[in-house]
Amino acid sequence: MPATACSATPLSCTIRRCGRKSRPGSVTGMRIVQLELNMDAAGTDTLMDWGSAWPTICDWIDSDPDLAARSIIDTGYRYLMASPPRAFRYFPRDRYHDLAADIMLFMVRDDFAVIRRYRDRGRSFLGWFRTAANNRAIDIYRHERPNLMVVLEPDLDSPTSDSEYSDVAERVREAIDSLRNPLCTTLLVWRLVHEYTNKEIAVALGWSASRNAEVGNIYRNCRLGLIRRLAAMGIGPSALIN
Repeated sequence: MPATACSATPLSCTIRRCGRKSRPGSVTGMRIVQLELNMDAAGTDTLMDWGSAWPTICDWIDSDPDLAARSIIDTGYRYLMASPPRAFRYFPRDRYHDLAADIMLFMVRDDFAVIRRYRDRGRSFLGWFRTAANNRAIDIYRHERPNLMVVLEPDLDSPTSDSEYSDVAERVREAIDSLRNPLCTTLLVWRLVHEYTNKEIAVALGWSASRNAEVGNIYRNCRLGLIRRLAAMGIGPSALIN
């Protein structure tokens, strides 16, 4: 299902909500615990799908909730372990596994209540997921330490980030999307926006970390294509930080 161009026509478009309806008796927290966490199940295609504004799981949560749950847990867990959100730094590293697992169960419990909050506004589902996971980690930290004040630091995908909505940033993102190459789009966003390392990207894609040099080579080619596209838009390469 194609994404709705809400950013282009905000007054006339219909903002879609992840999932079409609530299905009583579908996936619950108890059933999710019984699902096997298969780290090889979430491949490159799934992660790139999450980079779109309307990932396939938004249809699966009603049509095939068990498949949706497995895909969300597998992909989300891999992503969080490869590049933890900012709030993970409040926890010791040996807790990252349990923290990521807790967040993923939180995402799919109560008939995907959290995932159903997602709205297609023409932006990346992955960015929304990262912000939601970051907020959940902060909630866990606050619950464990009720007498401490934790300042919510938005991820770069948060709507409160000034740079994301600057004119240049918006035009750079338009140029990235116009490349029409899913892998290039994924690599450019992860390098330029999230500042992931090549090793982190390799792991997130389901590849061996030793393929980091390959990731770097692909990224450089994608970046050259982006620079050419930006030049046609009258934007110099200085707009790219990495």
